[in-house]
Amino acid sequence: MPIAGMGDLLARLASEPAGETLPVPPGVRLEAAVAAQEHSAMSNEDRLGEPSLFVCPECHGPLWEIEDGDMLRYRCHTGHAFTSEAMLEAQSAETDEILCSLLRAHQQRAAFTRRMADRESESARVDMAAKLQERSRECEADAEVIERILESRRGIVAENGATTKQN
Repeated sequence: MPIAGMGDLLARLASEPAGETLPVPPGVRLEAAVAAQEHSAMSNEDRLGEPSLFVCPECHGPLWEIEDGDMLRYRCHTGHAFTSEAMLEAQSAETDEILCSLLRAHQQRAAFTRRMADRESESARVDMAAKLQERSRECEADAEVIERILESRRGIVAENGATTKQN
């Protein structure tokens, strides 16, 4: 239909009585209830698909793997839903968050043990100061490894163009 005639067609269709209401398939009804958080218990009869080995990136609960034609989808019992591509993105974002948190923890631990070493040195506890300095260097080395991992992940993301990462 040419675009010029669409307005008249839509007006005519909107004024006609609605056709027969088809029953909603049970799987669609169940999934809609889960998404609306109206259905919290998942018995075997209520399976949306096959239990997957993966957890929800949002709530870390178990995921159902649902084959929907050619598409593979995931849904948790609280209603979070993901396509395969969205799962990859969510897992990647979660990995980056964990790595950033781990990096901060190592940096803070290095700074803290360095500060403790300085205090031990001021108190003439040389052996303890040396041990703390060594621990600080180990934490700094670990932080450098984590930074390299994060940098390599940013490079991979930049190469394939799937997402952009910024910290």
